[in-house]
Amino acid sequence: MSVPARLLVVLAGASLLAGCQPAKKNKNDADSGPPAPVPLAITGMGTDVEISPGTSDSQAEPSALVLDDGTLLAAWMDLSGYNLYVKWTRSTDGGATWSTPQPFDEASYAYQNDPVFLQTGNYVYFTYLLVENANATKSAVVCLDSTDGGLTWSDPVHITAEGDFVDRQWMAGDGAGRAIMSWDRFNGNLMYQDYSESTTGCAGFTDISTVASGSFLNGVPVIDADGNGWASRANYNMRSGTMDVTLATDTSGSWVDSKVSSSLVTATEASSAVGENPTDEAEARDHGSEVYTSAGFARYPALSFAPKNPIYAGASGFDGFYSPVTALLPDGTIAVTTDVLENGSTTTGDTVYYDFDPKAGTTTAGLILNQDNAGAQQMEPWMAVDTAGGIHTTWFDDREGGWRLYGSTSVDGGKTWDEYTVADDTFKKGFDDYDTYHWVGHFQGLTANDTDVYAVWCDSRASGNSFCYVDHGVE
Repeated sequence: MSVPARLLVVLAGASLLAGCQPAKKNKNDADSGPPAPVPLAITGMGTDVEISPGTSDSQAEPSALVLDDGTLLAAWMDLSGYNLYVKWTRSTDGGATWSTPQPFDEASYAYQNDPVFLQTGNYVYFTYLLVENANATKSAVVCLDSTDGGLTWSDPVHITAEGDFVDRQWMAGDGAGRAIMSWDRFNGNLMYQDYSESTTGCAGFTDISTVASGSFLNGVPVIDADGNGWASRANYNMRSGTMDVTLATDTSGSWVDSKVSSSLVTATEASSAVGENPTDEAEARDHGSEVYTSAGFARYPALSFAPKNPIYAGASGFDGFYSPVTALLPDGTIAVTTDVLENGSTTTGDTVYYDFDPKAGTTTAGLILNQDNAGAQQMEPWMAVDTAGGIHTTWFDDREGGWRLYGSTSVDGGKTWDEYTVADDTFKKGFDDYDTYHWVGHFQGLTANDTDVYAVWCDSRASGNSFCYVDHGVE
């Protein structure tokens, strides 16, 4: 695996010549210390490392987390026969070697999915979904926490009540110990977005509020610079066939929506040069929900185990949409990424980045990140922001005929981007035909700290089955 280049700064200190005395420090001089971190200017990825070689079970939908001390955690869904377990592992050498993968809760009903890691303050959180009955109509959000870097874990805590079907429990933290979580909840034919937060580990997720009801898909939440928790979602209007991406925050006990998709653009509205705004600025303003008409809309592949969700049913040519992914930037804006279909197509699309100012309630024009010709498909992006504000994204891309994981990095707050390939090889992407063995899932694991960026994903390059890989960002 390639090692990122590092900048070694040597400061002149004591004497430069023999016999010279070191200069006395002026009381007005700032204290010297380690240099402030700078955004990681990732230009590529190293050699792919298979995380769990030798297994015959298909793997999909990984999550990854690099801890403050450099320890790397990874988890995924392990498809063993007709059972599906969440397994996890850890690496202390930058992903070169890994501990033996272990299930968190092997005694529970054998259908677990959607692993999610989070570190904030002294806690490392791990959540997953547990399907509680054989016909997949009831599920629960399960949470475990660790205070020793993932060496040991608490007993599983069920966050949600029995009886409903829940999905997509995304998490975010403020770095100081506060964790927030949001998820989709289905009750009969009704759909809700729920939210909770904790500062005391998994047991603290007791106060649950409902953000919205309707037809949508939950996205990754975020905590802004003022400490406000924001839930994100992609809405779908069944009557009009339009869609929008929305952030919502709790204001005086009531959730208030801010639509941020008014600046999202489709491929025909955007300049062909990556990172530029639409050629016709009027097209990028004041779209509201109309940005998602026949010209294009964000999407998410249908999930077979949630048949009652109207979002997955399809209407007016609608083919699903992808959860928005959010993160806080150092300047206080909220970065968001999603994918948008080209011209109403179900086979071509783009990865789009934009940011939202939570104070002003305004959004920048959407930027298309993929640098390919029109006609290819980019889908299911993920995002991580390093300590100094470098923004890193990955997405599945079929511009080469087969699928490959691509990525892009910005070190100037999302104004310009550098694209690169992540995966060493192309692969078959299983959910094209819902082939269980090739199935790679609906998201990847991307994680960053002040020195490193890691991508973790699953693909089927080696055989009929899909396996998980890790790659290290190279500057």
